[in-house]
Amino acid sequence: MSKILLMEDNTPQALQIIGYLEDANHTVQRSLSATEALVFLENDLFDLIITDVFVKATTGYLPDGGVRLISKIRNPQGNEAAKRHTHCPIMAISGGTDIPGGPSALGVAEQVGADHVLKKPFEEAAFIQAVNRLLAGHRPGKPKPRKTKSKHPTL
Repeated sequence: MSKILLMEDNTPQALQIIGYLEDANHTVQRSLSATEALVFLENDLFDLIITDVFVKATTGYLPDGGVRLISKIRNPQGNEAAKRHTHCPIMAISGGTDIPGGPSALGVAEQVGADHVLKKPFEEAAFIQAVNRLLAGHRPGKPKPRKTKSKHPTL
């Protein structure tokens, strides 16, 4: 069982994702914004972070979404909570993948440090497969293990 931080502001989508993760025996902590997610990172260690790229408010989109969260984790600059999660795998998800006149939102998420991106809507099987792949070999607060060649040939 892994501990996963989910930043998703859309309640129906969050409940669906939480259901997928809990059905796969993971524990999930939900946050509504990057600011709130960083508070959770101060108090706990997570095995995986899943973040929506955009956070909406009644007046439009806020700059407190997934790109900000990923940037803070990958470049913590004095933020101790983010420093503890620098090596934690991050999945960015988004239904709004294109920024008019600019790069794709998921492309930007990858550029700032997301390990995997997934366009919404997605199938449960594809989502859980990506989660499992990201979690493979990960330990909270420790770097991902490097792949090394075995000195012994496979039999």
